[in-house]
Amino acid sequence: MYCPNGGLRVGNLRATCNPPGWFVLPGRMGGMPAKRSSSRGARVGSPRPYQRTARVNEVMREVIAGALEEIDDERLEMVTVTGIDVDPDFSRGVVFYSAMFTSSAADDVQAAFDEHRARLQAAVGSQVRLKRTPLLSFRPDPAITAGQRIDDLIRHLPPVSPDQG
Repeated sequence: MYCPNGGLRVGNLRATCNPPGWFVLPGRMGGMPAKRSSSRGARVGSPRPYQRTARVNEVMREVIAGALEEIDDERLEMVTVTGIDVDPDFSRGVVFYSAMFTSSAADDVQAAFDEHRARLQAAVGSQVRLKRTPLLSFRPDPAITAGQRIDDLIRHLPPVSPDQG
């Protein structure tokens, strides 16, 4: 809101505008922002097509992927962040990843993520505006594993002859 004359009428009260965007109502402590009633979240007819958690998931995925590029650890070289699932209260977040590794190297990748968790969480805290930074945990993406299993099953099917169907 804009206060050109240093004052603003809110209902039948007069409010003064100290710094831009901060309104002091009579009877309120100085420097406290006036409460504004607005409902948050996805509403019917809202200009935002999806919920806040989906937007936060996408932003956090981009931030963590960028932070992974800056980490100099050979165990995390061929790792891709495929998705993030943050709780609705933003207290915890699960980072799903895909990596080009053998089954013996899977433990090394998980250990590397556990080792660098605080650094990745600090990157999220400094680049994403949230009230609190979610506690991150890391898991291999089950969709990638299921897709590889289906691909292996299809590869091992016997060839179909043209007269069978």
